Amino acid sequence: MRLDYLWKFKITLINYLNNNEKISFLIKLTTLEGKIHQPTFIYKCILGSEFVEYGKGSNKKKAKHAAAYAILNRIIENNRGINDSLVQTLQNLV
Repeated sequence: MRLDYLWKFKITLINYLNNNEKISFLIKLTTLEGKIHQPTFIYKCILGSEFVEYGKGSNKKKAKHAAAYAILNRIIENNRGINDSLVQTLQNLV
């Protein structure tokens, strides 16, 4: 698949789309689960009102990347309607 290497810089791609393409994403910490010495961070990534995805990780960076991966993957797989231009932008960046 052409997009395999894209996932190596998913947060950078989200920031690029947010700044240059004026596509509004929001990534925020929603919950902290688990024991104090072994936490699990859960981040929520939102694109408008249509796409919401979550990512879990043992640290904040892993959780953010998991959420970004989930939202980008969902956008590309759900190539429909008003998000066609977003999918096209993602495919042009590869």
